[in-house]
Amino acid sequence: MAILTFKYLRELQKSERDSSVLQKIDTGFYTACAKYFESSPAEGETTKPLMKSILETRERKIVTAALQSARGVGRPENLLPEEEEFFSKISDTLKTHRTLIENILSENKEKPEESLKDAVTEKISNAAASSKNVLKIRAILDIPSFVAEDMKSYGPITAGQIAELPKKAAEALLGAKMAERVE
Repeated sequence: MAILTFKYLRELQKSERDSSVLQKIDTGFYTACAKYFESSPAEGETTKPLMKSILETRERKIVTAALQSARGVGRPENLLPEEEEFFSKISDTLKTHRTLIENILSENKEKPEESLKDAVTEKISNAAASSKNVLKIRAILDIPSFVAEDMKSYGPITAGQIAELPKKAAEALLGAKMAERVE
């Protein structure tokens, strides 16, 4: 690990800012930053804006890379261990959302006069009805979109809305007191 100095951090800040991809940094960078603030608080205040700039620039690049990954572009290089989980969670969430967007857009091409909410409701009902193991539920709370065991995206479901869902997904919502069964 390079010694954290103002000069080193300034060069790192410049290289992160000037490149569209994540720069290669030693894997202990986050730990080194934390230790640096503990060991030299006075110098830490001087370098804090540089560290903040570096970390926020990397954060922006990771979010952008996660969006590209959800669209099928791939995984970025030079992720630090602390950044891996952040990237994976954002990427997974975006992939689920992309599936929902694609489903809605394909549905709206056939029926452009329908509102977005109607298209989502119909998509949920049609997908669930195609399966034999479905339950009809009424949402008690707003339920964000999710992927059920059939690997299909469902939701979002607003409080009071009725939907037919795969049995296991419906039972999970019932157990979490987010929905009630409708006969």
